[in-house]
Amino acid sequence: MSAETPGPVPPPPEGRAETSAKAVDAAPKAPDAAPQPVAEPAAAGSPAAKPRYAAAPPPGPPRKWKLPEKSGTNSNRLGWLLVIVTTTVVVVFGLFLFIMEAVRTEVDSGPVTLGPAYRNQEYNFRIRPPINWTLDEHYPDTQVAIHGPAEHGLTPLVLVATEIAPGRLETYLAEYKLRCEHEDKTLKWTSEDDTWIDGCHAERLEYDSESEIVEGKPKVKVHVLQYIFDCKPRFYRITCYVSADLYWKYRAKFEACVGSFVREAIPQAKPQFLSE
Repeated sequence: MSAETPGPVPPPPEGRAETSAKAVDAAPKAPDAAPQPVAEPAAAGSPAAKPRYAAAPPPGPPRKWKLPEKSGTNSNRLGWLLVIVTTTVVVVFGLFLFIMEAVRTEVDSGPVTLGPAYRNQEYNFRIRPPINWTLDEHYPDTQVAIHGPAEHGLTPLVLVATEIAPGRLETYLAEYKLRCEHEDKTLKWTSEDDTWIDGCHAERLEYDSESEIVEGKPKVKVHVLQYIFDCKPRFYRITCYVSADLYWKYRAKFEACVGSFVREAIPQAKPQFLSE
């Protein structure tokens, strides 16, 4: 039996052909395949040919960045910084105190010139004020007042007063301090030392206080240097006042003035004889 030769395939109808073409165009296109490596022809007697481009490795998991572990480096730096700052502050403050002390010593250690002696015949003493300071015998509740040069705040002032009271120096001193604290609520004692004035045992007191120098004006901080000693039946008080910020400027003058204080012998009355 002889094979039949197939005849020509009849073309599809026109409408059907257009529909097939549009369907082909509208169909989603497959993604382009990755280029395949082209194998190089193997040379005679060589192993199998190797691909020209190696295939890309598959993507791995996302990389995790390893942060540096915390150490004590920052803490150590901060600690050293605090040490340096503290040391600098201490050095600067110490230098400031040294300069202030040097200035005070220079002002305080200068020579003091005293003026002529003032003599009080009623209370039998004499004292020499600093040169060019003025005397005032009418100052309230004192035997004499010695005024220094004009200054801001409180002008330097030395008062000499006496008081007749029973007892020894220790008891008088305790009663006097209580009296001062009661009268001045701002008083603050700063020092108390033993010393000698004109051969008599004396107490050297220092205290700070606030005083209204001018009525209606702010109070001024005052530093007071005071000497108290007895000469039966009297107690002597020599008190030196000045604004607190000027104390070191006038301390040497105060001490020189007080050191010049001398008691004078009380003149004895001559006996009177009746004539016959």
